[in-house]
Amino acid sequence: MSPIVSPDVPEENIQLDLDRPHMEIMDTREVKVWQAMSAVTREEYQALAIEPPYLKVGVGLAAMDSAYFRRSPGAAADGPMEARELFGYSWRYCARPQGAPELVAGPEGPRKLRVDKHHVLLYRAGRELSYLVLPDGTEHVHVISGEAPLVLPEGWELRSEHLDHELKIELPAPATVFFFPNGDSYQGPVGQP
Repeated sequence: MSPIVSPDVPEENIQLDLDRPHMEIMDTREVKVWQAMSAVTREEYQALAIEPPYLKVGVGLAAMDSAYFRRSPGAAADGPMEARELFGYSWRYCARPQGAPELVAGPEGPRKLRVDKHHVLLYRAGRELSYLVLPDGTEHVHVISGEAPLVLPEGWELRSEHLDHELKIELPAPATVFFFPNGDSYQGPVGQP
């Protein structure tokens, strides 16, 4: 059972097939991140041939059960996302990095980014939800699942919560996003420290 998406969300803003990987590319000229709204295999991502000013950002498996974007960054109001057909796929403008990534805890640690995005995450009842807890107590929710064990910097920890009910989390805009070398991503902050 998937969490319910509000009927006022444009259908093209809903991320589909989150049990399979999704990919993103970035227009380096406009500094816009575009997400393929349909799932792909990792092999399809590797085979994707793109041309400048675009570059591959990554491919990953969602940690949430359902999700949607309220709007594209820079849009004045919630509504349909900016769309493009590129390289044989349909893409939606989903995020805009605000500056260069910051390396946290050295080159083997996560990359920290501030990202303008309007992302709503939905988690079904009965599942375990993982939060990254920073030393200052702020929490970031699990958004992308990695392929290898997660290694945390000293003083960081994970907290698990069993959900007795469906949970909707609207990430702040801009969001603080941590990308770990193993592919995991935690985003937020969510809740109060």
